[in-house]
Amino acid sequence: DNDPEAWVDEMNLLYVACTRAMQVLAVNSTVLVIMQEFVDRRDGRKPDAPLAFQKKAPAAA
Repeated sequence: DNDPEAWVDEMNLLYVACTRAMQVLAVNSTVLVIMQEFVDRRDGRKPDAPLAFQKKAPAAA
């Protein structure tokens, strides 16, 4: 779903979750990428296009 309003709602929900952390907030690299994408789009550094995540290569044995 690439609805811009849904995207903004999801980012607002993420913001609330992050700002309500009481002691510790643990975020993974995917969340950090999403947050950076939001800031870049908001500030006009990137176009408003659907996010495309790259799959990580399997670890070498």
